Amino acid sequence: RPVKKRSPRRSVAERNAATEKQWCCVISPIGSFRRSWDLVMVLMLVYVALVTPYHIAFLQAYGYDNIMEWVGLFVVDKLVDCLFVVDMVINFRSAWVTDDEQSQDNGLVQFSCGQAALIYIKGWFW
Repeated sequence: RPVKKRSPRRSVAERNAATEKQWCCVISPIGSFRRSWDLVMVLMLVYVALVTPYHIAFLQAYGYDNIMEWVGLFVVDKLVDCLFVVDMVINFRSAWVTDDEQSQDNGLVQFSCGQAALIYIKGWFW
């Protein structure tokens, strides 16, 4: 009976690269796009944190009936809202890095559509 040769154990980075190739339309949590997107979202959160109190305090008289007086701010607010909706879609399509120090797969990028949705809904969605 021939003895099977064991292939050398691949590093986490090699396994991550191989795994990412088999996914379609999945965003890597360690890629440059995700880091840039997270920076954009931080800037949008800062905008909302600064502008919302201003809206509440000083723009109570502005509504849809006089929208032309504040159309620029209206357009920016709607753009920010659209970016937050896109962020939800991106989060549903983002992989994650395992952080179980007991497991041999610690640091491995993983993705499953159902589990990604569950992780996002349990954590950041609400």
